[in-house]
Amino acid sequence: MQTVARSLKTWKTPQIIGIVDWKLGALCWVLRICVVFYVIYRLLSDVNGMRNVEIPSGYPTFWFESGGLRAEQNFTTAPQYCSNSDYDYHYQEGGPAKYWNDLDIGCINVNYGDIVQVSMSSAFAISYMKTLHTKSFPCDPSSAGSPCSMVSVSGSRTAEDGWIYDAHGGNATCTCSKQQDNFVVGLEEMELHVQHAFMGTDISGKSIATSSSEDVRTIQTCLRDPAEKDTAECNDPNYGVPEEHLGKCCWKTGACLA
Repeated sequence: MQTVARSLKTWKTPQIIGIVDWKLGALCWVLRICVVFYVIYRLLSDVNGMRNVEIPSGYPTFWFESGGLRAEQNFTTAPQYCSNSDYDYHYQEGGPAKYWNDLDIGCINVNYGDIVQVSMSSAFAISYMKTLHTKSFPCDPSSAGSPCSMVSVSGSRTAEDGWIYDAHGGNATCTCSKQQDNFVVGLEEMELHVQHAFMGTDISGKSIATSSSEDVRTIQTCLRDPAEKDTAECNDPNYGVPEEHLGKCCWKTGACLA
């Protein structure tokens, strides 16, 4: 108890000792000045440290135009890839996965609006179509040996030819499915147009801008060359493709690519 009472009534202060030595004093001030200069350097020049760096938002604008689609579709002689067995592909000889076989591939003309699909961040063009034609109808189990011999269904090969019992009426439901694979004619003649833009605080950029100003800068759209995708000069994660490497890294450059 006496120890506790004494500690409650005692006030302690740290003791500071000064060493009089010009070498130690000079070292102390040199270290202080170095710390000050280091902090100033980080604030002014280190972009990945204490300095606040804005990352501008960039976005592409792209669309398809028909180009020579209609002219290619109005052919008198079918393209060489139509009904050409060199393009056949056997995924599975039989079984449920035979649907993915590519056989007896014909050609089909498709409207422009049904070929392309464009969203805010992606675009997709259909070059190949698998069409399954199916007819289901009530039938007598005693005569339902081959439903495909009973109805006419378009398609180059049979995908389903069978029947199942109808549990309610005692009859059967016959189903005939035939499949047709087709290349889309003229897709390679369509045009994909691409533009780019970016936006930041007090500054923006557009690939369609004709000249640069203080607020708007001209930029170039680059379609990267697949052959150079692994080259170090073409894969800078922070700065994209440098201007001096556009000729090497880009398959095509310009304000509006088509």
